Amino acid sequence: MYKVLHILSGADGGGISNVVLNYYKNLDREKIQFDIAFLVNSEGYIADEFQKMGSEIFVLPLKSKSVKAYKQELEKILRRKQYDAIHIHENETSFVGLSVAKKMGIKQRIAHSHTSAPYVSLYGDIKRRIGCFLNYYFSSCVMACGVLAGDRIFGKRNMRKKKSIVLPNAIDLEKFKFNQEIRDVYRNELQITDKYVIGMVGRLAPEKNFLFGLKIVKKVHEKLPNAVFLIVGEGTEREEIETFIKINKMEEYVKLLGLREDVANLYQCFDVLIMPSIHEGFPLVAVEGIATGLYVLLSSKITSELECYTSVKYCSLDNLEDWVSEVIKNSCNTERENKGKELIKTNLNIKNATEELERIYLTGIIKK
Repeated sequence: MYKVLHILSGADGGGISNVVLNYYKNLDREKIQFDIAFLVNSEGYIADEFQKMGSEIFVLPLKSKSVKAYKQELEKILRRKQYDAIHIHENETSFVGLSVAKKMGIKQRIAHSHTSAPYVSLYGDIKRRIGCFLNYYFSSCVMACGVLAGDRIFGKRNMRKKKSIVLPNAIDLEKFKFNQEIRDVYRNELQITDKYVIGMVGRLAPEKNFLFGLKIVKKVHEKLPNAVFLIVGEGTEREEIETFIKINKMEEYVKLLGLREDVANLYQCFDVLIMPSIHEGFPLVAVEGIATGLYVLLSSKITSELECYTSVKYCSLDNLEDWVSEVIKNSCNTERENKGKELIKTNLNIKNATEELERIYLTGIIKK
């Protein structure tokens, strides 16, 4: 059995933990075992799912409180289980755990980048540059969910070297395949059977730009009175979003659905998916939308790796009217059957991406 320890920030169902969970559900668990070390409380849907599949769960001290305590606890875990690989998802600070693993002789040490967020301070840029060097030095492989995320955490030069790879966040295409029956059931339950449904999914956080999404929908609704907006997610910006909805009298056509475990089904009742993010490591939500046959509007701040898909359009955050126009234009084009088939032969298909990840674990060979 090949044993891998993943280090993740939390177990609350966020994007990164879901990516790792998707891989574990699809790889050969008779060959490879994942254990998970979280940096915060390990209670939550994601932790439960890992445990159901036999993963052991650990909690590490926060590095921000004590790097020494973090290293000591990680060393105890690595010594106890004799792991073959360590796979760390801590962006620019992954090198701290990688250095412990290298000292203990673990050959397969993977640093995984999931963000393209820019730094806006000198301290942040210095931290990024240090991370670029040390992550590459202590790893056997640097992995990124997208080109921008790799360049941001590891540096453009390092991402062109042999031990670097872009492995996009992949999904189970069958789970997100368009289903008319589910669409009808959910639209009936939400009382939107005759509505044009605009959807947005993600943490209610500033970088996801939900307030911009609300501005789009407000203008769309002025021209299309049957348009409604479904927001799926939870987060720190909820109160500000609720205030915006109230001030602008949008309560009748905006629904805040909160954190949901049935997101795959909710996509079915959308007609268009918008993602006006200020930055994304890689837009997993957009891939899910493509697989469901949705028209997907993305911010031009997001990596351009999805522009090859016919159902994707990039728009500038400087041009609200462009977003409004595209959303309205799509109201006449809601045919969705078979659109997700574009993804089948790509690494956005979890089956293909899992084969690639298994090969990297078991052989250490990175194909360019």
